[in-house]
Amino acid sequence: MTRLAAYPLRSLPVHTSIRPSLALARPSHLLRVAPAAAAAAAVVSLQPPRQQPLSTTAVASRPYREPRFTKLFQLYSQRNDEDAMVQHLLERNVAWSSKTKETRPALLEELSKSQSPKVLWVGCADSRIPESVICGADPGEIFVTRNIANQFRPDDDNANSVLEFAVQALGVEHVVVVGHTSCGGVIAAINGSSNGPPPDEAAATPLFRHLTPLTKLAYRVAQANPGVTGAELNALVTRESVREQVDNVVKSATIQSNWKEETSPLSGKVMKKVQVHGWLYDLAAGQLKDLNLTRTANA
Repeated sequence: MTRLAAYPLRSLPVHTSIRPSLALARPSHLLRVAPAAAAAAAVVSLQPPRQQPLSTTAVASRPYREPRFTKLFQLYSQRNDEDAMVQHLLERNVAWSSKTKETRPALLEELSKSQSPKVLWVGCADSRIPESVICGADPGEIFVTRNIANQFRPDDDNANSVLEFAVQALGVEHVVVVGHTSCGGVIAAINGSSNGPPPDEAAATPLFRHLTPLTKLAYRVAQANPGVTGAELNALVTRESVREQVDNVVKSATIQSNWKEETSPLSGKVMKKVQVHGWLYDLAAGQLKDLNLTRTANA
């Protein structure tokens, strides 16, 4: 404790606008009565002379540490603390990593060497549908590509490259296209089709270009079901969209090559034939439903 004595309390530089810490507010005779408690408080509040004085900016930017993730969103809106959300995710990762190393020490070591998922998930980017969470899956079980409204467009190099790598390099055996209820992309497409199908020329923004095929689909569904609106129309468009994306996956060069049992250029092997499925996730129920849209090489 001799090192603490070298920094007398009366010489501490404290900003006048900051409330003094508990250690500074205590009378000196309390420090003598409870030396251990005083030392612990002093370690927190004391600063070596070479450091800059405490400032209100430093205190204000200190990340809020909230143990419950569900409460963080409320605190985020109340405090407008821009750093709290990101900092909390980093802290949760540290906790998850520590727990995983303790309970399943071999998992991270195995994942660091290779991956061998059997499922490719073509899903929506919606934050409410994290595939590993809702399926209770471990890291390494599901290969993933996600975008607005779970589209698999033939002209989308990103989606097609994921499919190609998954099937030809990793040996994925199942591709699941997963739509969901209350999809913002589907709702936008339905609203956009209310005045007719979108023009063939390219839309002005990436989002509108991405949603153009879905908007055309929404228009066709609405025309085929006159008088159907609201949630019922939304459900019809969502299902038909999943069906169309399943068809797009099946028609891709990657799946056609796989079903013809051609040698994969990435693995040098003939990979197992892939099955393509269409699912729907019910947000309110938290459950996945098979839409019976499965396609195989023989059907």
